[in-house]
Order: sequence, then C-alpha cells, then structure tokens
Amino acid sequence: MIGLAVPAHGDPDSGFDDAGFLATVRDAGITYTSSDKAIAFAKSVCGSLGSGKAGPDLVHDLQNNNPGLTTDHATLFVAISAKYYCPQRLGTSSTSTP
Repeated sequence: MIGLAVPAHGDPDSGFDDAGFLATVRDAGITYTSSDKAIAFAKSVCGSLGSGKAGPDLVHDLQNNNPGLTTDHATLFVAISAKYYCPQRLGTSSTSTP
C-alpha cells in the first residue's frame, strides 16, 4: 500500500490522464491510501528523473516510505508513473536497472 509523503518536486501541470494512471496502478495490484498523494508522487518521479535520479534510487525511496511495498510493486509504480507523466524518460539510462 502506498501512503507516502510527496516530494517537493512534483509537477503541478494538468492535462494528464490521472484516472488512467490510477486504474493502471490498481490493475497492477498496487494499493494506495490517497489517490491525490499517489498522483503527486507519480508526477514527482518525473521531476526526480529529470534531475538525474536513477530509477532504482526512486524504487528504494518508495520502499523506504512504504515498508510493505514489494520491490516488484515499487518498480511497477515508478514505471507506470513514467509511462503516464513523462514517457520521454522511458528507456533513458536513468530509468534502467544495472
């Protein structure tokens, strides 16, 4: 379950498919306590990737803030976040695992 504090670099831009993002997260078996916090954290993933933070580091941070979240679910959440909010970041070296 994701019940996380939102990092400061969330992107406030609108025009994203928030409902599609939440449905995809739920379909992946990932639960969350607040849709607003899940969306805000997902958008902050893109800010972090844009700042040079690596995908595995984001997965680690997500798990630290959500101890019950598996590595698979944390990895999926980061990937789904990038797909919906910054697809241009997919396939870059910062989102690949070593």
